[in-house]
Parts: sequence; C-alpha cells; structure tokens
Amino acid sequence: MSKKGGNFFEEHIEKVALAIAGLVYVWLLITHVLISPNVTSYDNKKFSSGDIDIYISKQAELLEDKLNRKPKPVPPYDPCFPDFSALIDLSILGIDASLYLPQPKSLMQVRAVRAYRIPLIGLRQI
Repeated sequence: MSKKGGNFFEEHIEKVALAIAGLVYVWLLITHVLISPNVTSYDNKKFSSGDIDIYISKQAELLEDKLNRKPKPVPPYDPCFPDFSALIDLSILGIDASLYLPQPKSLMQVRAVRAYRIPLIGLRQI
C-alpha cells in the first residue's frame, strides 16, 4: 500500500539530494573546466596551458630570426693608452724620482755554489 498524505520531505528526499548534487556538479563544471583556474604566469602575463606553448614558440621564432640575421659591424678599436699615459704623466710631474733606497751591506760572501732542485709545478710532461 502506498502512503497518502505523508510528509513531503520524506517522500521526496532522494529528489532533493539529486538536485543538490546536480547543482554542485554544474558548479564544479563551470568553475574548474569552463573557467579554468589553472593558469601559469610567465613574463608577467597569465597563460592557460595551451596558450603558453604558442607564446613560447613565437618567442623562439623571434630568437631564431635574430640568430640568423647578419651581425652589426662593430666600431674599430680605439686604443686608450695614450690618453691614460698622459694622465699619469700629469699626476707625477712635480715628484722627484731621484730617490735611492738604501742597499744592505754584505757582511760575507757566499763562496759555495749550491745546486737546487727546481720542482715541476704547473709543467706538463710531454
């Protein structure tokens, strides 16, 4: 026998639960699939997973074009030594360079000829 006149909530609980679950599923579908939160920031911009590949491939093509073009001619070398030498000469014009440092007096002379073995440091053996 069927119940007539029972509580509305008891009679339709499964339908209410299915409606709530359906709303949750629709909300998840919209927020996580259609409006994807999965973005990556690169070069101060935000990209989805498919758009970042296109952006990087365009940058790679631009770099390849830069590598394949002819180099710009560089200006010829300008030696700066004469200018530097003139500046140094100006700074020491008034200095007396005839100063002699005192030399140590030799008390005894070394008479023995000593042979030293020079170590091989930094030399490659052929």
